Amino acid sequence: MSELLKDFKSLVDYSKGKIHFRDLESILYDPKTFADVTVRETSQEKWKNMVRVEFKDTKDFLQGLGIDEDDVYFYLEINSPYSDYEFIDIYSALDRFYEGYGFYDVINKENREKLSEISKFILPKKVNWESEAYRRDLSEKLFDNFKEETYRLVGEYVDESNYQFMRTALREMDKQLEDYLQQIGLHPLSSETGFSTTVSNLVSLYIRENVPQSPLKVLFKKLFNKKDAPGGWNEDYYQFENSEDFDSERFNSSVSRILDEILEKIEAEESGVSIDDYVQMTERILKKFKQDSYYNLPKDPKKETRFKIEGFEYPEMKVVVYLQKGLKAKTLKLSEENFYNLLYQPTLFNLDEI
Repeated sequence: MSELLKDFKSLVDYSKGKIHFRDLESILYDPKTFADVTVRETSQEKWKNMVRVEFKDTKDFLQGLGIDEDDVYFYLEINSPYSDYEFIDIYSALDRFYEGYGFYDVINKENREKLSEISKFILPKKVNWESEAYRRDLSEKLFDNFKEETYRLVGEYVDESNYQFMRTALREMDKQLEDYLQQIGLHPLSSETGFSTTVSNLVSLYIRENVPQSPLKVLFKKLFNKKDAPGGWNEDYYQFENSEDFDSERFNSSVSRILDEILEKIEAEESGVSIDDYVQMTERILKKFKQDSYYNLPKDPKKETRFKIEGFEYPEMKVVVYLQKGLKAKTLKLSEENFYNLLYQPTLFNLDEI
């Protein structure tokens, strides 16, 4: 048999019952391109039987289809069970939170009611969920007064949003690949490493493309070069945003537990400290010093030591202060009085030990 015509002629000969399916598999198989080529004999009519073509791995398969390199990477990354790919990170989610969106768009009625209760204690403003300004102010007060819990609230939004994007992206990309292949009579395998088609379709494709002298891999390359492959996935992943895939029940359940922790802190009576005292303390300090911003100690003539307020602790009524001197640093938890002592009477503290 001519080497130039062997793949096409073997398909024709098999459909006429002239060669065994094992011979067809052996002839079509190209170890440099394919991991396996198998024939599934489910019909007495040979031309109806399926030929399964498997590439070495998903990467080779996608590249064989003409998928862009960036999109191949994107597909493999989020399809991996070990993927830590982030569509949304904590920093962008916090930005949206401070703008009054993101997290607020997906909380349910029960959690809005809990937040309303919290708001009455920390924000001297009428509750108005329709107001962007109100949501922004509430975000700021939550972060000022309950930093750890607020990070966790936004973190739940980040986690569930990334799960949503991943679920939607995988489904949509697989659908696009399936549609792409089916337009030329090919059917993707569940292994995501190849496709199957009938013997008759392969013969027809050879005749239609007028390449009977070419091996199977060349036929496929010509077919895929003629069509625009799916893609653009890596460039515009917001196309995969889909509220129906967002697990609102799981997200709101986690948020509810964190809001309960905040309410328990507010309602703590055994300490003898009211939330009003706590809020007033934080407001007095934050009026002069922004949280997470660095300042030099006012009474440090050499300007060697700087500090920032990391947060506050309730009901302990403590200010959490981060001190830094050169490459050394330490964290202190101080009463309001001692906080000002640190600023204006630093000799009371052994700053040399930082």
